[in-house]
Amino acid sequence: MMTMTNQIKNSLFLLVVLLASITGKSQTKSVYTGYVNTFIGTAPLYEPKIIGYKYPEGWRSWAGLTFPGSSLPNAMVQLSPMTEYGSGAGYEYEDSLIYGFTHTNKGHWNLCNIPILPLSNPGSTFGSTFSHQKESSSPGFYQVYLDEYNINVKLTSTLRCGYHQYAFKNNIGRQILFDLAKANNKVSDWMIEQVGSRAVQGYQQTGERIYFYAALNTDIDRMEEKEEGARTGHAIVHLANGGKNPVELKIGLSFVSVANAKQNLEKEIGNKSFDAIRQAATQTWESLLSSIRVKGGTEKQEQMLYSCLYRSFLWPALRSDVNGEYTDAKKQVVKRIQLLHRTISVDTYRNKDVLLGLILRRLP
Repeated sequence: MMTMTNQIKNSLFLLVVLLASITGKSQTKSVYTGYVNTFIGTAPLYEPKIIGYKYPEGWRSWAGLTFPGSSLPNAMVQLSPMTEYGSGAGYEYEDSLIYGFTHTNKGHWNLCNIPILPLSNPGSTFGSTFSHQKESSSPGFYQVYLDEYNINVKLTSTLRCGYHQYAFKNNIGRQILFDLAKANNKVSDWMIEQVGSRAVQGYQQTGERIYFYAALNTDIDRMEEKEEGARTGHAIVHLANGGKNPVELKIGLSFVSVANAKQNLEKEIGNKSFDAIRQAATQTWESLLSSIRVKGGTEKQEQMLYSCLYRSFLWPALRSDVNGEYTDAKKQVVKRIQLLHRTISVDTYRNKDVLLGLILRRLP
């Protein structure tokens, strides 16, 4: 009789064969990405009939530690809203405030780096209310309306870069907060400086140092810094008044250097438009998700299958830059070709157990 271990191995082998047999096929329409619900796993489960007991008042049940923001498969960057520091992926569905948009949101408490938030004539505290009615997402894209500042935010990304688009209702007093003293992990140091009239660069130091280079499509009037490097500090970029077009911020990341972050940005985004980057992200996910095609079943089963498949390809995370450099476990900069590999394991986060069950029930 086949053991459970052999069953799992055979099922995983079958999954790999299915993926490999159709690799390279692409879709011209957003078909499979439409099945993905990136909000699955962001809300806790409280129903006593399901979990078997009643949670104490004021406690939050475990959720899936997922994020609704933008990412490509195995990317360095996951650009997503931050509603709760110290939470697994920074976003909890029941929250009503967004404190920023962070760039490493894998679902671990030591990430959620480089928080950025557009502001419009803010008060002494930062953050905005939002509603799920004015929020949307799909693989490689996220959108939300910040009620406090009357700003519509759109986000997309590449492997190593994030692309922000802010539509301000008020074109006077536009600002961008770099809340670099905050992350899920303890921040020990940070730095930011203006470069020319339309760019800033710097780093954030937690357990490791992550560098950034951010370019804007509008002039910077001035940059205000409060307690640079301190845990109570922050920086605000004040934009020049005027201009009716959305403000765009393109940011490259690197674990090696600011120069590499800038090079990543130049190579992956450069002068490409927001829509072009978003469409490329959608096409990437369409090609990957279409590797598995099913017949029959319910709409809910299709949604769960492709949502699980989507999540399964977010790990492992890319660490090398476009020039091949990366920082190894000894914190030494190494330059060589780093090949991504997907370690097949059956765990809840990657949803492969659920995914395999859904696939195998639909096989002919």
